[in-house]
Amino acid sequence: MKILLSLSSLTLAALTATAAADPQEPDHHGFTYGIAVGPALVINGKSPLEAGANVFLGMWATSHTAFGLDGYATQSAFLAGIGFQHFVGAGIWVRGAIGGADLSPKDDANPIEGFGAHACGGYNFYHFRGNSTFYISADAALATSGSQTLGSLGLAIGYQFL
Repeated sequence: MKILLSLSSLTLAALTATAAADPQEPDHHGFTYGIAVGPALVINGKSPLEAGANVFLGMWATSHTAFGLDGYATQSAFLAGIGFQHFVGAGIWVRGAIGGADLSPKDDANPIEGFGAHACGGYNFYHFRGNSTFYISADAALATSGSQTLGSLGLAIGYQFL
């Protein structure tokens, strides 16, 4: 446990130092969109390891905060809702959304409609062509419908037009 805390602290310190050293964070305005894919660990899903995908389409309300539509999917669940993205530092951001969900748990072949929430945090590691960036993110999602609940933790690599 101490090793995990130490590694987490070192990772956060490295991300903070890198973000502080990056004065090239572009001015955010207008529309933004992004897509990411990666593996996801799914609890109570069709498989313990599934492919995950995230899509965001929004508009910058301020130079640091965008609001829009967010979608997250694995083979066992699809979540779509209203979300936000907020930059907490140069290149470091958080995103969250709540909305509807379709669940396909391992013991039920028919999708079940329910409620879902998605949260992720990421780091823009490569800027190109002005406001385009590649990023890495960590995702967490929860979808529920009465007695059925699915959870997902994932890592993703993506592209975003800022």
